[in-house]
Amino acid sequence: MGVRSGMTHHRDLSPRSLERQERLVLEGLVGSVPEAERAVLGLTLADVAGGALLTLGHYPQVMDFNRTLSLGVERPATGADLDELQAAGRAHGLTRLMVGVVPGAQPGDLRGRLLERGAQPTRAWMQLWREATPWNSPAPGLDLREVGPEETGTFLDVMGRGFSMPPDLMAMGRGVLGRAGWTHYLAWDGGVPVASASLHLQGGYAWLGNATTLPDWRRRGAQLALVARRVTDAARAGAHTVFTQVAEDLPDKPNPSEHNMRRAGFQVAYRRDHLLLPTGLGA
Repeated sequence: MGVRSGMTHHRDLSPRSLERQERLVLEGLVGSVPEAERAVLGLTLADVAGGALLTLGHYPQVMDFNRTLSLGVERPATGADLDELQAAGRAHGLTRLMVGVVPGAQPGDLRGRLLERGAQPTRAWMQLWREATPWNSPAPGLDLREVGPEETGTFLDVMGRGFSMPPDLMAMGRGVLGRAGWTHYLAWDGGVPVASASLHLQGGYAWLGNATTLPDWRRRGAQLALVARRVTDAARAGAHTVFTQVAEDLPDKPNPSEHNMRRAGFQVAYRRDHLLLPTGLGA
């Protein structure tokens, strides 16, 4: 498999630690896309305002990829930092950014300062974690397998259809296939590939992502089984902690992904508040 053993067992679930781990995942993702394709997509990840800014300028409406990490975590965010953040968004042609505010972010009134700049609250994300210990969740009739070199096109097809991704965004999936630290999976119903998922492992922390199931096979346990497989593989490779991010489950906006992760034994490390901050472009 694509992950390695021999990890150091030291778990830190603080926002500072897990935001750093999330950034490592994104660095691998962004860095795996060829430079020419990154330029077309406007895909960047850079230090901005004491934190990091991820952009996907060609798709400004996709807020999952036009957002901050660690703002106010490594040091208090100043007014000049917020100016810099908005200017960076404008430079990438974005009219707004999704700004994350984690527990303990400084200054304590950071959320209020963002609101004063016209930011609007939007759906929060939950940073979830569980201990990396082997376990099993059967999915009757489905076969879970790692993606081999001959199946990379199949993996991309399932992921693309499951997420309804435009063809040019497939560069972000293509780049991490075969990349060190990444392992990818497909669930098969007989000879039909029906669900995809990925595992990223670095420094004892395992991240779960790229999880989607084709519509006709949903609610059959494929994703829960893929979670179990990845947690087990991470544990056997020496990881101590598995983590992932999901949109907050709300009464009027239920999120099946969070339900699955809860059933899989994941707990909340923290809630990341989100606000959509206007950059001033076109104002």
